[in-house]
Formats: sequence, structure tokens, C-alpha cells
Amino acid sequence: MGAHREGETNMRRVLFMLAALSSVFLMSTLSCSERACGPVQTSSLPSGRAVVDASVREDDQGHLYSLAFSFSEGGAVRLPNSEGIEPDVRVLIHFDGVGNPFGVFLSQQGDSLPFSLVGTAETLEEGRALLASTTCVSDSAEFTLLAEMVHPYEVWIVNTHDSRFGKILIVESFFCSGGEYAEVTFDWEYQPDGSRCFR
Repeated sequence: MGAHREGETNMRRVLFMLAALSSVFLMSTLSCSERACGPVQTSSLPSGRAVVDASVREDDQGHLYSLAFSFSEGGAVRLPNSEGIEPDVRVLIHFDGVGNPFGVFLSQQGDSLPFSLVGTAETLEEGRALLASTTCVSDSAEFTLLAEMVHPYEVWIVNTHDSRFGKILIVESFFCSGGEYAEVTFDWEYQPDGSRCFR
């Protein structure tokens, strides 16, 4: 009889622990994660969150295309497209000299210099603060052809294809070790009037 009661007591302890762990799991899944919360609105300018990947897709007619981001459209656009929309941010995978992937970078079609790194934060909250405090594009900002090796919590200024400005905060960036997939999630804000300030 004593062994039976000891077994029941142990079973109750296990059930109690499972119940406690389940409630902790439920609370953590119901709380707001960094990715699910979305961007914090810092002004009245067009803004949002975008997820852009480096995949090549095939449509019903067998045409290959990819998706890229357009500030003026406020989201992903097909590339190429029949509307003549030039995207501002494309996601590509960095490969080394022997074909091994080792990172993700951002590009824009053409030979302009669209990307300028503002800085890198340690956390998402610090990144959001850096994005919000980036109120104007400095005359001394140095722009590059690519946003190379992007990492979470970097803030970049983007000179759009039509000479306007946007800014982005990298929320997440990853690629598969086989090089078949890469994705970047970023919060963005756009100044459509052509000025260098985000107000």
C-alpha cells in the first residue's frame, strides 16, 4: 500500500509540474513577441513592417519572378512587373568564392548608391529608438551600392529609385546553410515628398 501511495504522490507532482509548465508556455505564447508586435509608429509618415525573401518563384505561365520591397507602394512588388514599378530593396544571399552562403545583403537595381548605415543597436528597443531618432538624412551620409551582411537591429537610410528617402530597422535576418532561402524582416518609414527629413 505504501508504494502505491508514493507512486500517486509522485504522479501528482509530475501532473502539477506539467500544469505549471503549460501555463508558463501559454502565457509566453500569448505575450507579444518582438516579431509579432510590429513596428512602433514614430510619425505620421507611411510606415510598416515588411518581410522580403530571396526566393525565385514561378507563376502559372512558367514565368520566373521574385519579390522586392517598394517604399512608394508600401510593400512587396513582383520583379519584373508589367507596371514598371522599380523596387527599392531586394534581398540576396552572399556566397563565397566556392559557392557557400555566408550572409544576406540588400540591393537595389541599377548602379546608384542607395544604402547608408546609420548605426547598430544591441536590442530591438534600442533599434527602435535609433530609428525614431534618425530624423534627417545628413549631407555627409556615405551611401554604398549594397547593404552588406545585414544583421538585426541595424538602421539604414535608403535612397529610393526615384530619389526620395526611406529608413529601415532590420528586425530579423537569416539564411539557410544550403543557400536555398534567405529572408529579412524590417520596420520601415518613408518620406514621399522628396525632403531629407522624416517629419
